[in-house]
Amino acid sequence: MGIVFLANLAAYVAGGNEVLAQGLGLSPPWGALLFYAAAAVVAVLGLKALGIAEKWAVAGMTLMFILLTTLTIGARIRAGGPAEAWFGAIKKMPESFSMPLALFGMSMFCFAAFFSVPQAVMGLQDRPRLVAKAVAAGLGINAGLIVIVTVMSLIASNSMTEIATVGWAKTLGPWAEGAGTAFVILAMLTSYWSISFALSTIIEERLKVKRIPAWAIATLPTLLLALAGFGGFLDFMRTAGGGIAILIAVLFLPAFYRYRRTRSTPAVLPGYLDKPWAGLVIAVAYILMAVGSAVSIR
Repeated sequence: MGIVFLANLAAYVAGGNEVLAQGLGLSPPWGALLFYAAAAVVAVLGLKALGIAEKWAVAGMTLMFILLTTLTIGARIRAGGPAEAWFGAIKKMPESFSMPLALFGMSMFCFAAFFSVPQAVMGLQDRPRLVAKAVAAGLGINAGLIVIVTVMSLIASNSMTEIATVGWAKTLGPWAEGAGTAFVILAMLTSYWSISFALSTIIEERLKVKRIPAWAIATLPTLLLALAGFGGFLDFMRTAGGGIAILIAVLFLPAFYRYRRTRSTPAVLPGYLDKPWAGLVIAVAYILMAVGSAVSIR
């Protein structure tokens, strides 16, 4: 579990380094240090500051997302059609089975609501019947955003980039490139804040240390991993995805179904999914996700 947390957080530090290098021209390691400092300032100020920062960050991301999407649609209408990346994506056939498998692994990772589901369950303890609807709504919104970002990036970009939003915004001009950079950084920061807070809370409870030392223990290794050159944003994300897949397939699913055999209360899952066959399908999907996270895509 610790490896999953660290790889996930290191991915955001490495990603922030890459985005700031492309968007602002900051040479490594200054992008990683700047990103980590922005993450540290908010977290050190406490939970209230974290909540306020996340609220404003999400509001800013929403505004920039709507603006970039609207301008992209207008630009492509005036241009008479999609850009080159769209046609390249349609025509390009996978050279081996490893590429679709890697895509499946990252797609599964995008929907791994590892931290959102427990929060939804805790927040709806007095209304348990709403948990499944809340989770489904969250996954639906997530899916919609993924589809929109993917389509907008492909129809707007002349070439495909590893971080899609950067290539998407670059085609709209310097100001849009700045907005796209800010959007990606805010998205990474909000994720980093929530995950680092969860990990530091675990460390604080287990090791009986104060909040700031716990946060330093949770996050300093992620900065060191990102600076050590073990990989970039995608490499760390795939490592985290593989770790999550193994945890769910090998530990969480068997534990869940053992628990279900001892409890007569209805599960949160719909009845047709609260069956052994569904668990088998889910386990196979996560095993494929783990394999997809390990295959070479270079």
